[in-house]
Amino acid sequence: MNPLLLRVIDVLDKNQDGSISFLEFMQGLNSIQSQSSNEADKLKFAFELYDINHDGFISEKELFDVIKITSYGKLYEDE
Repeated sequence: MNPLLLRVIDVLDKNQDGSISFLEFMQGLNSIQSQSSNEADKLKFAFELYDINHDGFISEKELFDVIKITSYGKLYEDE
């Protein structure tokens, strides 16, 4: 499974029960895709992708982990 997809699921899973209900899915799509969504909603979603432990801060490790996920684990040419 794509690790970035796991991050998206975690962000959309507002009650943190390990799955996304239809309501959570639709609210997530609405907050990032609809014409009524604003820039703040989109930025909040992007921030939450990096805030792995949900503490309201992005640590150096969280930043590194998400960058590693999005580069499919290849951060360096020799890997």
